[in-house]
Formats: sequence, structure tokens, C-alpha cells
Amino acid sequence: ERRHGGPDHQEAARLLQSSTAAVQNDRLNAARELADAFQCIVVLKGSGSVCALPSQLLPEDANASAAAAPVINYTGNALLATAGTGDVLAGCISAYWAQAHALLSPATLQDTWLAAWRACCAGVHAHGQVADAWNACTMRGANLGTLHNADLPRPLTAHTLARSLCRPSPAIW
Repeated sequence: ERRHGGPDHQEAARLLQSSTAAVQNDRLNAARELADAFQCIVVLKGSGSVCALPSQLLPEDANASAAAAPVINYTGNALLATAGTGDVLAGCISAYWAQAHALLSPATLQDTWLAAWRACCAGVHAHGQVADAWNACTMRGANLGTLHNADLPRPLTAHTLARSLCRPSPAIW
């Protein structure tokens, strides 16, 4: 059974019986603690979403272990703080994982987890790229000093985000 979780900083604080300030002050460690506590791949959502794999699943090889250490995703923006976009993220990660499972025949349990890890990181990255592209396209050419309500960019809804993600995935396998 493979699982992934995607809490934001408030949900993470509740799960860790901590404060939101403590989670925000050390997001890498909070994501790692959640992954270890719940034995799942975790995406700690927010500005600079963090992806973490349970520690005991890290490969013994130092190079492979570094490749599976918690990572900060640099794509995405505040447009993703919209109702439903976290659900779209979960679906995107699941779609990448299903694709990986269909293409690979992992030899070990660790290989299976690492394939899920790559799918998670790719899904988070693609999700953020859509928001970045949406923001760039809708604000291009806008004179911010003279914007009126009719000139404001269309909001990025969960529906639009999901439709934008329906394209071939990058070659990550």
C-alpha cells in the first residue's frame, strides 16, 4: 500500500501536535517528521512546498539517498491557495504514480517507494508550473497602476488547473 499526504502548515501542526510557527520555521524537518510518523510520502503544501520520504526508506547509497532527501519545490504561487487545488494536486500525483507503475516493474520495495517519490516530486512541480504560467499569461501587459475590476486576471480555479494538467507528463522514468 503506497500513500501520500498533503497537509498545509496548519494541518501539519495539528498532526505533529506543534504550532504553525514551529512548522513554518523548519518546514524541511516538519515534512520529514510527518513522513516518518505516518510512513508515507508527504507534500507539505505552501510557498515552497516540501516533498519528504520516510527516513528508513532512504537508500543506503549516499548518492541515491541525497536524491531522495526532502526537497523544496520552487514552482507555484499564491494562486494555488484556492479551494480544490490541493485535490487537483493529489490527483496529479496519483496520475504520475499510476503512469510510473505502468511503465516500471520495480525489483524491490525500495524501488517502488522511489518511483512513487519521483512521481510525487514531478506532480508537485507540474502543478506549480501551471500556476506560474497562468500568472505570467494573465498579467502580461497589464498596467498595475490603472487596473479596473474588468481588467483583473481570471482566477485560477481548480477546474482550470486540472484541465491544464491534462497533457503528457515529462520523461521522469
